[in-house]
Amino acid sequence: MIPPVLERELRSAARYWGTYWIRVGAGSAMVLALGGLLLLRSKGSLFDDGLTPATAGALLFGILHTVLTVTFAWLCPVLTADCISRERREGTLGLLFLTPLNAWDVVAGKGMAHVLRAFGLWLSTIPFLAIPFLMGGIRPGDFARAVAIELSVVLVGLAAGFLATARTTRWASAMLCALGYSVLLWIPMLAICSMVARSAMLAGMPPNTSMPEPEFWLVAPFAILFASVAAGGVSASGWVVSVPAWVMAGVDASLVAVGQFAILVFAGSVFLTGTVLARSRKAGRSMESGDRDRRRAWRWGRSRARRWLEENPIRWLQAWSPLLRWGRLGWLGAVLLLWGMVGLLARLESHFEHVGWAFPPVLLLSMALAAAGSFRQEVEEGTLELLLVTTLPPRRLVTGRARALWATFGPALAASMAIQLVFIQPSDVEGWWYEAQLVLVAWLTLPMVGMRCAMRRLHPMLGWVLVLAWGVVAPMGVAGVLTAFTGALFDRADKETWVLFAALSQGVASLWWGRMTVWDLKTRNFMKRPLQRRAA
Repeated sequence: MIPPVLERELRSAARYWGTYWIRVGAGSAMVLALGGLLLLRSKGSLFDDGLTPATAGALLFGILHTVLTVTFAWLCPVLTADCISRERREGTLGLLFLTPLNAWDVVAGKGMAHVLRAFGLWLSTIPFLAIPFLMGGIRPGDFARAVAIELSVVLVGLAAGFLATARTTRWASAMLCALGYSVLLWIPMLAICSMVARSAMLAGMPPNTSMPEPEFWLVAPFAILFASVAAGGVSASGWVVSVPAWVMAGVDASLVAVGQFAILVFAGSVFLTGTVLARSRKAGRSMESGDRDRRRAWRWGRSRARRWLEENPIRWLQAWSPLLRWGRLGWLGAVLLLWGMVGLLARLESHFEHVGWAFPPVLLLSMALAAAGSFRQEVEEGTLELLLVTTLPPRRLVTGRARALWATFGPALAASMAIQLVFIQPSDVEGWWYEAQLVLVAWLTLPMVGMRCAMRRLHPMLGWVLVLAWGVVAPMGVAGVLTAFTGALFDRADKETWVLFAALSQGVASLWWGRMTVWDLKTRNFMKRPLQRRAA
């Protein structure tokens, strides 16, 4: 007999559009990876160095495994981040407790449902994973390592989501907390992987064998989690030096330790979430988050609060949200921590500082997601209509929310670009300048596009995709067309021209979508559309 909560969650997932489109996205990523390999083969660059089809199959399996692992790393926290906070926000958590179900039944049912959803996503990639097996080079041990790594990543991601959803109510807070907990859990997992692998290798290595430098063990966990699944095929081909047996023994020992850590973390998160819900039910309190209590306890300076209230009351209201209070310091601290890790790893590999080029785009992606969820809580609670009947013009609602987003992500973006300028080589300064211009324009324009998607009452995940399409992809495409047209007429088609057209296109898009958002608020046109949410 299927538990009631599990059956309810599975029925809900079956009616949710994202359940199917996520699988389509995973399959598309697999097709792109396979297409890239076939493209290299067609150009003849893949087999020039004596790379056999068996080794190509092992490398393809490693690439597909990496794509799947990275997908699980960010998707699993998102899956569980809002599973209980949504029930609390919509008032259905109390209805669940009116049934014979207890807190542990609710948490266990939701946890099992999301594990099955992740397993279904993994099953959708089986046809693509079968291609490397047909090419050869995949041993049973390689497949076992891949399954162990992916299961560990799934459990850690789901645990991060449970830790976030236990004490939050707002969708944006749940998502940010889930991603933050995921980063915090990955740090000890990588440390355990490195320490266990080093200890096992020291115990099994032959005499007179030198171990790598200490800096190597900072990178070793990433090599184990993403590249160890191709070791069997690569070693068997003789294309490179075969991986010694004592090294693979250390890798296997580290994966066993990582799997045990993931199981303990997942069980602990389920126990903690169930304990929080059980205490709330026993005490007879409302199933609301403690965020509001913390907001009441927060005391802003009187002069700053008075100044913000006079400038824009909406900015003053936004300042009480966890997104601005904790997000600004959280993103800035994350950037400083990651750049510190990059500085340590750069001692091992001189070009490792180029990893920092990805930090500003990641921040902008997070900013677009936050913008796509704008005013969602106000719409759900009905307070947006109350704000619109006040003397505040809709334009101030839009600018207040935009200023809150700028203040949340601006310090982290500025710090990332400044530190990147310190690390890069003199030859890369020109590229840094182009990136800085694009980052500045995207920082200014993405909130306007995101709020337009929010006013269309789209689900934040769908709105996030449309923000990237309308606010990033479309302006860049327009800039490419205009640059080609300018090059044909005036023989000027360089990077500066493309960056200029991209900035202008994003600016025009921002003004247009901003004005449309204000128009939606003035005419109450947003009230004609139902709020898109996951089916319950």
